[in-house]
Amino acid sequence: MDEGIYRAPKSRYHLESGVDDWHWFCLAHIREYNARWNYYANMTEAEIEHERRADVTWQRPSWPLGASTNSAARIHPSSPFQDPFDLFNETPPYTSPSPQALTSPESKALAVLGLSYPFSQDDLRRCYRNLVKKYHPDANGGSPEAEEKIKRINEAYEVLKSVF
Repeated sequence: MDEGIYRAPKSRYHLESGVDDWHWFCLAHIREYNARWNYYANMTEAEIEHERRADVTWQRPSWPLGASTNSAARIHPSSPFQDPFDLFNETPPYTSPSPQALTSPESKALAVLGLSYPFSQDDLRRCYRNLVKKYHPDANGGSPEAEEKIKRINEAYEVLKSVF
């Protein structure tokens, strides 16, 4: 029997927690162990999907460009970094596009409801309810403008609801 000089993790939890506790095998047994190893054993589909998505960014948090992460605060004031285009300013020098310039149905729906990505289903429902209360024809004396506005709000809500 050969000497056990090849280490193998006892479980995926030992890998994640950094515990220095290993199985030690010879070459023949480590090959057999590796052939049967399954990192995703005993995980649900949701846990596997979460793990795979986190691996895309090397287990680091990420966010959409322009999200309110206060990227300007992450740059030390004495840093030699120069920002000639003012990209890290909290108030961008540009204005958001007009609703007429938006092309996709989702973008138009976002403009109608006054939402921006990212948003949750709760955000969508809350915004929809507030707008319906504000523009409902009964609350506006049967105004034809309010009726048109409520139709656009309902259409936008249906478009965004189908995205989830």
